[in-house]
Amino acid sequence: MPKHPVSRPSSPVIRASVTRATLLGALLLGACIPPGEAPDDDAIELGNDEQEVGVGTTPLAYPELDLNVVTNSLWRASATASEVASLMPWGYRLTSIDVASEQPLRFAATYVQNSGPYQRTGQGWNAYATENDLQNMLANPALRVVDIAPYTLGGERRYGVVWLDNTGAQYRDYQVVLHVPYASLVMAANNFGGRVTDLHADGPYLFSAVMIKNTGVDQRGQWIGIATVDQAINLADQHDARVLTLEPWTLDSPYVVYVMEARLRAVGERTWWASELIDDPVGGVDNDDSLYHAPKRFGGRYAKLNAYPTSGGVRYFGFLADNAPVPTSGSDNAGNATLDQIDDTVRDLMKREGIPGATLAIVKNGKLIHAKGYGYANLATSRTTQPTDSFRIASVSKTITGTAILRMIQDGRVLPRSAPKAGAKLTLDTHPWGDLWPYTPPAGQPIHLGQITIRNLLEHATDLDNDRFEWATAPATWVTTEQNNVATGTASFKGAPGTLANATYMNANYYMLGQVVTSVTGQPLATYVRDTLLTPVGVGRVLPGHVTGAADVLTTYQAFTYNRPGRYFRRFRDLQGVLGDGPNDRGDWAMDPALLAASGYAASPLELLRMMVSLNGARPGARALDNASYWAIRDKVSPDLQPGWCTGRGLAWWGNCNAPTGRGYEHGGYLPGTTEAVARMRDDGIEFVFATNSDSLGNLDALSLKHGFGGALLDTLDQILDAQGGALPDRDLFPAYGMP
Repeated sequence: MPKHPVSRPSSPVIRASVTRATLLGALLLGACIPPGEAPDDDAIELGNDEQEVGVGTTPLAYPELDLNVVTNSLWRASATASEVASLMPWGYRLTSIDVASEQPLRFAATYVQNSGPYQRTGQGWNAYATENDLQNMLANPALRVVDIAPYTLGGERRYGVVWLDNTGAQYRDYQVVLHVPYASLVMAANNFGGRVTDLHADGPYLFSAVMIKNTGVDQRGQWIGIATVDQAINLADQHDARVLTLEPWTLDSPYVVYVMEARLRAVGERTWWASELIDDPVGGVDNDDSLYHAPKRFGGRYAKLNAYPTSGGVRYFGFLADNAPVPTSGSDNAGNATLDQIDDTVRDLMKREGIPGATLAIVKNGKLIHAKGYGYANLATSRTTQPTDSFRIASVSKTITGTAILRMIQDGRVLPRSAPKAGAKLTLDTHPWGDLWPYTPPAGQPIHLGQITIRNLLEHATDLDNDRFEWATAPATWVTTEQNNVATGTASFKGAPGTLANATYMNANYYMLGQVVTSVTGQPLATYVRDTLLTPVGVGRVLPGHVTGAADVLTTYQAFTYNRPGRYFRRFRDLQGVLGDGPNDRGDWAMDPALLAASGYAASPLELLRMMVSLNGARPGARALDNASYWAIRDKVSPDLQPGWCTGRGLAWWGNCNAPTGRGYEHGGYLPGTTEAVARMRDDGIEFVFATNSDSLGNLDALSLKHGFGGALLDTLDQILDAQGGALPDRDLFPAYGMP
């Protein structure tokens, strides 16, 4: 019968364990729970997750599911029966099958090269098997049915069937259940002691499945249950499980039946899943929703591909297995075990989080010792990331703007003739409204814009209401906003500027600082930064970022940006819930010149690091700041002024005061659906910057933060450097990249 669409309103989870020891009790509990009630989480247990599979002389029953050995693989989203069969004589083994449409009859199929650990004998394929044909196959002890695809043809039940020899080392005790209710399906798995390897909806509330004995090298802890897709995602994340398949519960139901399995941590297994994918060869790998995107992004292969119709056309669910290493470019580790460990960490986290491309640079005592690109800067062209590639650095841009302000103060810049206090020196205590820009405080307002100082803007200590001022990008707009608030009796401030009692991180504070630079120097922020901070230290490509498709100089090396993936990814969405449509150009607002000061720069980490070492004098030659200005950056804010905040908030940098002593100062950056970046200056002379061309699931909520790429990499890098920083090589790679 045809598959049914899946809808996704919020609803409780109904689930049952199928681990052999606990299934029956869980089944009786789960099967009897009506929608609206949820079983206790204690009913779910992970088992056998440390067992290493496929070791010794016994081959796996399903190496395509349980093996992460690189192999050639193929998939088809919509193929005729003869097209499905056409690849089999060419050395490919058909591994999974599903019906993509009944009229005309088309199949979704996956294949692996039938060689090495994936080689199996006796493969066969019948696209039009009747139920009698299938029963005859099941009665043949020399055959093992490995996958079925039920459908109807002229009112008669038919099956696409894939089989192998079931003799010798390939022999497995297995069972097939046909068009049974969910409760009977789970009961059958329990009674057989089975592991469900193939599941298909086979009519309203009915399912067909293939299962093998859950024992020996094939053994895994497994769950089968009912939930919404979102709940299945959360459950998989909670238990570090892999989602093997999803099938619609019934037509118009918000529920799906899921099969999940324990991830084999002992062998470093990595798998992913995706749903609501479409067959879009035109968009190709650039379309986040396309079947073509996921394998390239994760370096995976489709081990299973299920199709289901919706009102918007056929959609696909794909289960992917790891099938390719993360490509790496840049400096040679020269046998240094610490650098090898760092690279392994980056690549592992990229795989886990679906990060297409990343880059990392490390400095020790002013010398560049590591510069690497990982993954792909452009998936469509397979362009591997280079250490010189620019990535959007989001809020790390604030450190550049803050440095520009301190440099102007260091150089004794004075306020221009147009300023109310023309000729006065710019200082941290300058009041932009009133000293630099004409301003009259509103009558009767004890707290007003005229009390804000440069220091307040740098420290995010204006105490303004973020909701009303965040998108006010010009000084006059702030004044208008304040006047409108007074007229409507709305408070502009949460407290007096500088008290930090209600201070809020606000991009608009740095929009104003960018305007300060322009008003004092008469130059755009980007021009002043280039000429004063960057060019003297040999940095030429810390520049305003751009929308991916823009035709300017950066198109040759700025990494494409891609939407959020997540460990168990669906259609990728940004924070506003906008569906992905390829390389993410939706970060357009950050490319507006007016917003450059807060989040609009693009840079390679190694060039950003070259600017950073010009702040502290760790490297001989030109400096962006002198010692007094550098230590002003690190002028810590008293911890009692804002309980709960990091107590080491400096000028444009943040003290990493929630970490062990010696971790120094940092600033992170994040653009929804496009990038994560962190720049850190440690107190032990080690500094590093990393950036990605996509954000990860870790930015979504507190629960998933532990899994996010940026947070996990930051913590792991610090742990490695704390323990092994002394083992880093003593070398200097800056000259190799044309920087003094």
